Order: sequence, then structure tokens, then C-alpha cells
Amino acid sequence: MFKFEEKILRWMEHHLIKIVFWTITVIGFCIRISLRDFETTDSTGCLLPWYDEIRELGGIYGLRQQVGNYNILYQCLIAVMTYLPIPPLFAYKILSCIFDYLLAGAVGYSVHRITRESGWHQGVLAYGFILLSPLVFLNSAAWAQCDAIYAFLESPQFLPV
Repeated sequence: MFKFEEKILRWMEHHLIKIVFWTITVIGFCIRISLRDFETTDSTGCLLPWYDEIRELGGIYGLRQQVGNYNILYQCLIAVMTYLPIPPLFAYKILSCIFDYLLAGAVGYSVHRITRESGWHQGVLAYGFILLSPLVFLNSAAWAQCDAIYAFLESPQFLPV
């Protein structure tokens, strides 16, 4: 083995947890981006019409009345999305995918807080299990659903340990 190969291997051993974290992050992003054009009847029958209605009512000003059957927080997020220069379906999916990462980070951090003695290994694994779970990425990236938002707001990072 050459010296430069030994240096690379030592660097990789020293930074293994960071490499695993970033690999999980990039794989999660690639999976999500590959599902960006997938449309469901729920998005065409409910989400996109609600987006159009809120936009037609004036974005934030459209919140004076109930649109759809989501709570006010989600309606506020939809209203903010109406100001973005991107297609509505992508806006829904981007919002949900952002919360996928926030949820995975919160769970990973919570696991790390509980298992401090073992370093970040178990926290990064928990992050990966959440982020790469088909249930999670299909919900946000394929179906444009917002379950990760609610799960994040109920996640254990808000609990004292």
C-alpha cells in the first residue's frame, strides 16, 4: 500500500461518522429528487386546488377564511408558498422534504442524547433509518403529504432528557 493510500484510509477512519452522515443525506436527497414529478389524485384533487384558492384570495390575506381541511399552521405555510416562483407541487414536496430532514435530525439528536457514551454512531443510524425509510420519503416526495411536519413538531427533541 502506498503512503497516500494509508493517509486516505486513516482520514476515512477518523471521519467515518461524518462520511456516513453525508452519504445518508445525499442518498436521501437523490431518492427525493427522483420522485419530484410523481402526482397523486390527492395532490391534483385537493392540494393543488387549495393552493390555487389561497393564491387567488391573496396569499396571506386568503387566510381570512378556511381553505381545505388542514390546520392554520399548514395553511400559513401554503400561503407563504404561493409567493415562491416554483410550481405548486414542487413547493408542497420541498416543504415536506425539509421537514423529513428536520425530523430525522431531531430523532438522531434525541438518540444521541440518550446514548451519549457511545458517541454519535447510534444517532447517525437513527437519522438514517428515518431519512431513508420508504414510508417517510414516499409520504413527502411522492405523495406531497405533510406528515413529517406534524411528526417533527411532536418529536422527542422537545422533551427534556
